[in-house]
This record gives sequence, structure tokens and C-alpha cells, in this order.
Amino acid sequence: MPIIHDILKQLPRRGQPQRKFLATLCVTILVRRGRVNCRNLSRSGDSAERTIARQCREPLDWPDFPQRGLMTALDSHSALVSAPAASCIPQSGQQTCGLGHFGNGGASRAARGREMSTLAVVDVTRRCALTLAVSQTPPGEEATQAEPEETRVDFYT
Repeated sequence: MPIIHDILKQLPRRGQPQRKFLATLCVTILVRRGRVNCRNLSRSGDSAERTIARQCREPLDWPDFPQRGLMTALDSHSALVSAPAASCIPQSGQQTCGLGHFGNGGASRAARGREMSTLAVVDVTRRCALTLAVSQTPPGEEATQAEPEETRVDFYT
């Protein structure tokens, strides 16, 4: 819990009630299983559904949040390495966005599903890895005709 408070202190223009709510929200999301939204968070936390909805309306730079967390958790003198990885998530159906055949490391062959690209930061000194970003790989050829200059390798990097 102290690392969450350290990260929230770095965020600009956040009052004490907003920081307290965000700390509770982060812990509740981590302990709750399944889908998380404002409606079902009130069942797991101390706040009412209306309070959660009101606090969630406040803008927050969520992409900046993991980076601040990494900078807080990692030692400035450690040796860091970037580690990209791709994994295939099995999916069925005909209308699923991004559905295709991708390499599945667990099955050692191509499998039907969606591909997720992950970027992790590996702390070689302390021998731990922290996830920086995860995103779905864009769909195949028919969807990438609008941007022909970007390839899958460009997307991964």
C-alpha cells in the first residue's frame, strides 16, 4: 500500500479525497476477481456506488500511472532490460475483433485467437520483471490497409 501512496503523491492536482479513493480503487481492483466496473466495485469496497461513479468522472492520466509506478519501484542504479513478448489468447466466433491465426508458445504451433503484445521491464540486478504495457495486436491485412507504412514489427516496438 505505501507504493500506491508514493505514486499518488506524484500526480499533479489531486486532493486528499481523490488520492484516498484512488488508493482504495487500486487495492479493490487487485483483490476482486472477474470484470470490474463502477456498479460492482461498491460490493467489494467501502464506498457507495454513487461515490465511486462521481470519483471516476474525474480525469486521470491512466497511461502515466504504470510508468510512475515503475519509477517508484525500480532502483535508479539497477541494470534494466526491455522484454517484448506476444501471446495468443484463444477465442471463438466469427465477429471477434482481431481474430486470426497467431503463434501460440504453449501449443508450439499457430492457433486461432487474438494476439496480445506485452512490454515488460526486467530488473537484472534484483531479478524481477514488471509489465509496462499490454495491447491487442491490430487485426490482419484488411484492417491495416489504411496505414500501409506501419508493419507488425513496428507495432511491437
